[in-house]
Amino acid sequence: GQLFAARPDQGGPDDGTMTHAQQLLEESLKFIQERLGQIEAGDGPVLMEEIQRLGGQLDDKEAGHWIAGVGEKSRSAEGRRELVTKGFLQECDMELTSPADAARRSCYCALRYRVNKKMHRHLAAAGLLHGVCDECVLPATLRDASTPALFSDADCGRFADRRLVVVDGAFSEAEMRALREELQRMRRMRFLKSDPNDVCNPLQESMYLPFLANQGTESPVTLRVVKRLCSLPALLEESLGLLLAVPTSVLLSCYPPGASYKMHLDSYALQGGQTEDAPRKVTILLYCNPEWSRDKGGLLRTWP
Repeated sequence: GQLFAARPDQGGPDDGTMTHAQQLLEESLKFIQERLGQIEAGDGPVLMEEIQRLGGQLDDKEAGHWIAGVGEKSRSAEGRRELVTKGFLQECDMELTSPADAARRSCYCALRYRVNKKMHRHLAAAGLLHGVCDECVLPATLRDASTPALFSDADCGRFADRRLVVVDGAFSEAEMRALREELQRMRRMRFLKSDPNDVCNPLQESMYLPFLANQGTESPVTLRVVKRLCSLPALLEESLGLLLAVPTSVLLSCYPPGASYKMHLDSYALQGGQTEDAPRKVTILLYCNPEWSRDKGGLLRTWP
């Protein structure tokens, strides 16, 4: 697709000439294609240049944390396996004989991941993206009388002891089917999109849904379920003595066949990302697939 703009009294593309701007654009695209090819091939000097460029866009502490940590794990087969699990190395990189080659590839991928997250935060701060630095509200403002039916005292006790609890049947199957139908409609309308630059889950399709100002006329079940979920932090504050704040949008996600969310932390605020990551204390997940069984595939793994 070629884009050309000209005033009526000026020449156009029909004269067979290429403008200076077009030449610059063509040269830039050619350079980018060559650069990507060199990165894919594992060109050492090019990867080092990219690592320096990406690291320069992060806070020194955060860049140092990722370069040192990823580089150290590249030295051993066990460490490389963990980097593959996190998406910072490809399976074929397990065959690399040089730890330096593995370190360069994994450092580049890790820094690209963090710079991409930083870009999302800046877009969100400008009001162009939901879900990254939303305004938060106090849990008490979202309190709901039906919350104890979702999360019992026994659930709170298990959560306090194990830092993880699974509650089956929190919502009715009929409600989950209705929710899934609404999400499938959003996906067909292409509201849910993937981010190929997200190394943790490049095939995931998702969107952030603001739920406070949304009247829910098109997705009433989704809004009703989301608001009930967002009443849980008030109960957790009272039961566990936590101090929480609730973002005003939630993440809706779809994992097509072959997609997965690789091993990750929900917040890297303690790993040098204080300026880019909120220090999340609690994550709440809801799966709207009532007919799921283990033989259909899929598995939730946690490292609490």
